[in-house]
Amino acid sequence: MEPSGTRSGNSFNSIKESIADRLERAAGSLTQVEGGGTLGPYSQQASEWLHKSAEYVREFDVHKADTQLRNQIRIHPGRSMLIGLGAGVLIGFLLRRR
Repeated sequence: MEPSGTRSGNSFNSIKESIADRLERAAGSLTQVEGGGTLGPYSQQASEWLHKSAEYVREFDVHKADTQLRNQIRIHPGRSMLIGLGAGVLIGFLLRRR
């Protein structure tokens, strides 16, 4: 029986890979459109951004991000609370309008 952390880590990795693959396919589609399309340099730039985004998603380490976030909260607790409060008010406002 495999530990819960390993199973969730594998599912997170498969989700990351799926997202990265979709970004790569979108970038490839833009590259194909560029040949006969009217978008020109804009499609090339968007394609490059999508490729870079796919690389970022593949290299993203959730444990490293968690550690960095915890350190920022520890260093700047007041700022962190204000950001959390602002995000909560914004989400509440958006959900109430629907």
